[in-house]
Amino acid sequence: MSILIQLCPALLLLTGILIAVFRDLRSQTSLLRIQGIGLGLLPLLLAIEQHSVALAIAGIIELSIRGILLPGLLMRTIKRLPQEQDPATTRNTASSFLLSGAVSVAAYLAFLPLTRVTHTQLAQSSFIGLALVFLGIQVLLVRRQAVGQIIGFLMIDNGIDTFGFLATLGVPFVLELGVSLDLVFVILILAALTNRMVRKFEGTDVDELSELGDR
Repeated sequence: MSILIQLCPALLLLTGILIAVFRDLRSQTSLLRIQGIGLGLLPLLLAIEQHSVALAIAGIIELSIRGILLPGLLMRTIKRLPQEQDPATTRNTASSFLLSGAVSVAAYLAFLPLTRVTHTQLAQSSFIGLALVFLGIQVLLVRRQAVGQIIGFLMIDNGIDTFGFLATLGVPFVLELGVSLDLVFVILILAALTNRMVRKFEGTDVDELSELGDR
């Protein structure tokens, strides 16, 4: 069981790097689904090991909202989008890998001083949450389509959640439920705005929309 628990943070980091590298929105959303499932499995596995009902409820909430509901909403929005190419997708894959690796190493180095006050191996993996936040910011800055930026936003939130969970080895499930429901409402609003942008401007390129606003 402990091996599976240790593998969950590695899965979260791997999916974060691949989301930052992949160019296709559907592939990114599928990876985001796997990341959400991994985020839900972590408290569930800890709940089995520690016989904790609170951790089990927190895991079910994470799994339902971040692993199923939010990626499902994003995938529905992507199916309605016109076929448009994100200018960021013309970048070289190798350079994207290098940038994502550098971002992950920077997160590890930033967390290094805090490892002296952490006493468990799982808590020392907290830098992975910070790496997901950095990778989410990378996606947010590089992608020019609205849905790509929503994926970056969700990665940042997953990173904050991962950092909080690994650092404290548990978040009250009532707090987790409140934060997750707020996130669902935000994504519903952003998805509705994206659909409206498609109907009105026949595209979601944020640079083109900024140019329209300047005229």
